[in-house]
Amino acid sequence: MTNKIAIAKQVTIRKAEIKDAERITHLCKQLEYSVTQLQIEQCLTKIKNDDSKISKSAR
Repeated sequence: MTNKIAIAKQVTIRKAEIKDAERITHLCKQLEYSVTQLQIEQCLTKIKNDDSKISKSAR
């Protein structure tokens, strides 16, 4: 017999900001993407300046 436990946790989704670059960089490295914090900051700045793109980060 297998016991299953449901855990409910509320997650808030918001737009990623420059201040999130360090955490995003860490996540990318965990996923084996080779990026620097500067590259993430540049990418977020580019996305921020382009209204056709949406970037979000779970908090």
